[in-house]
Amino acid sequence: MFEQILVPVDGSDDSWAALQQAIWVTGPDAVLHGLYVVDVRLLEGPIAPALAYGIGLPYGDPSSMRLTIDLTKRLEERGQQVLDEFSRRCKEAERHCKTELVEGVISKSICDVAGDKDLIIMGKRGEGAPWATVLLGSTFEAVIRAASVPVLGVPSMPRVIRRIMVAYDGSDKSNDALTIGGAFAEALGASLMVMTVAGGDEAQERLSAARDKLPEGVEVSFVSAEGHTASAIVEMAEREKIDLISIGAYSYGKFLSFLFGSTVDQVVRKASCPVLVCR
Repeated sequence: MFEQILVPVDGSDDSWAALQQAIWVTGPDAVLHGLYVVDVRLLEGPIAPALAYGIGLPYGDPSSMRLTIDLTKRLEERGQQVLDEFSRRCKEAERHCKTELVEGVISKSICDVAGDKDLIIMGKRGEGAPWATVLLGSTFEAVIRAASVPVLGVPSMPRVIRRIMVAYDGSDKSNDALTIGGAFAEALGASLMVMTVAGGDEAQERLSAARDKLPEGVEVSFVSAEGHTASAIVEMAEREKIDLISIGAYSYGKFLSFLFGSTVDQVVRKASCPVLVCR
């Protein structure tokens, strides 16, 4: 189902976990595309002027410009080292791979390169995670908001996928999550749980609709819960030892999502297993 897989890497443990997850969840004919983005904000933002100032050079002085050139070179060398390691790990796993180094804003570059890919698999946290804030704005969150393809977010420990849970509410986005989650279950030989947060007749109607959309041959169960949606999803995943949550992408405007957060944001942040955000 997924043949062209984008795996952004930055040398962090979480990015290597994402590569391992990609190796485990894709078929032997899939191509894993390693991407390293040299963050243009380090070159054009406040860091280069600060370095120049710190050694007593006015920014714009030829010597300070050489600092910027040297910084660019060092970042590119670092990126190539990471991509060489990506290729080494893929070769060791006997997987097809390609690599690419680009310069730009990291989240935007990932989304741009993903335009002709089938899936993005990336770590939830990256090299800058120790300095991240609790507010929205991480690279991963920026990618799941803007990407045109499904995004699989991987925590520090990848999982062998044996049990998949689809968070289902009957919306078009959750139907995408159901279709993709079902296809993953079929391809990986995993069991599938379809879970909805609702009670009574509403829950039964949703689960009945989901039942009609699943492929034959997949071991599937249906459950419902009540309460706060994101908390119920995460608690069910923990209780049932789920290895992967499949959830639909944002169902309302991105601006409101940015201001108030959403079920997707909360599930991505709180779940200990990989989360597949589908569109």
